[in-house]
Formats: sequence, C-alpha cells, structure tokens
Amino acid sequence: MAVKNRANRLERIKYPKIILFVLIVLIAFIFYREAIVYEPLHNLLIKLSYLGAFIAGLFFTYGLTTPLAIAVFLVLGQENNILLTAIIGGFGAFLSDYLIFKFLRKYFSKEIIKLEHEKIVRYFEKNLPRTVKKYLVPIIAGFIIASPLPDELGVALLATSMHVTTRTLFVFSLIFNTIGILIILEIGKLI
Repeated sequence: MAVKNRANRLERIKYPKIILFVLIVLIAFIFYREAIVYEPLHNLLIKLSYLGAFIAGLFFTYGLTTPLAIAVFLVLGQENNILLTAIIGGFGAFLSDYLIFKFLRKYFSKEIIKLEHEKIVRYFEKNLPRTVKKYLVPIIAGFIIASPLPDELGVALLATSMHVTTRTLFVFSLIFNTIGILIILEIGKLI
C-alpha cells in the first residue's frame, strides 16, 4: 500500500522530466563551482584526462546528461590540451550519436516514412526550393549537435533523411560535437 501511495504522489507531479533536468543542472553547477567540497572528484577527473573526455563525450549528447558532461569538460579544460580533449570528447559524442542514429533508423523507419505524407511535411516539400531543403536540415541539425541542446533532435533530423549514411553522420557528428566541446573547453579556461 505504501508503494502505491508513493506512485500516486509521483504521478501528480506535473512536469517530472523538467524537474529532473533542473535538478541535474543544479547538481552540475554545484559540482563545478564547489571545488573544495568535490575536490577528490575534480582530481579524479584530472587524472582520467583524455579517458574522462571520451566518457564525458558519451554523455554530452543525451539531453539529461549534457549538464554533467559540460561540468566535466569545464574541469578538463583547465588542465588539458583543449584541442585534443575536444577531439577525443567528439569521438565519444559520435559514438552516442551513432547509437541514436541506428536506433532511430531501425525502430522508427516506418513512422518516418509515414511522416513524409503529413500535410506540413508535404507543404514544405512542395514549397521550399530544393537547394534550401538540401542545406537547411543539415544546418539546423549541425547547430543542434554543436550546442548543448539534446543531440537526439539533431540526429533525428539526420536520420529522417534517407540519404545520410553512417560515414556522413560520422563526419557531421565529429565536427559539430568537437566544435561545441571546444567552445565549452575555452569557456572553462576563462573561468
């Protein structure tokens, strides 16, 4: 009975995912700002160095774990070669993007095909010039992948385009994630 009451209380929370995200952002902020309290953890991250960058890159792509990955990159940016850290983090982020891409292609392909027949998609397909369509989706996806926004959105845009290959995703993801991580590392150097 007690378990059922707790479940009912949790169901009454109006925005549980947003609340969880805000809590993660707060934890990441405290983790980064309170170096004295978390000094052993900071020291561990510095010792992990490039392995830590790869692991942070894996978590950089997922919406809920992005704030924690950013906090790790801010710490790593203070002690390591930022270009090498960004590239290694970019490889970790690509690996996560690749998993998202394959998952979407495998389990959502039928829905993606159905989506092409929706009015709004047909409207844009019909009214946008071909060159705009060709470059608009990759530009939007690239911006999303480079930013701290969840990569799931950018990768989903790429996955809906059936002409995007794994090789294209690799280049796209690596470049844009590396740029995004490099900007974060530069900020870490300035703080």
